[in-house]
Amino acid sequence: MHFATFTADTAIEALQRALDELARAGFALEAISLRAQAPRAEVRLEFHPRGGISADTYLARLARMPGVAGVAGGPAVGAQAEEV
Repeated sequence: MHFATFTADTAIEALQRALDELARAGFALEAISLRAQAPRAEVRLEFHPRGGISADTYLARLARMPGVAGVAGGPAVGAQAEEV
């Protein structure tokens, strides 16, 4: 499992775009967390990167989204190894 975190000015719109991109990539969503802290919100997605692109490519796409900042991610700490 992998994770992605970012902050956004418009949390709902950024989350919708991030989920759309996740679906286009063919990734399986595991968990969502959104914490609103004016003026920005912090979003965390946990997912299984089982699509046609890498998790790093997904993170790069998030970083290019309008209003999104501070993108970070990688393998989730404590995640069990996935079968291939």
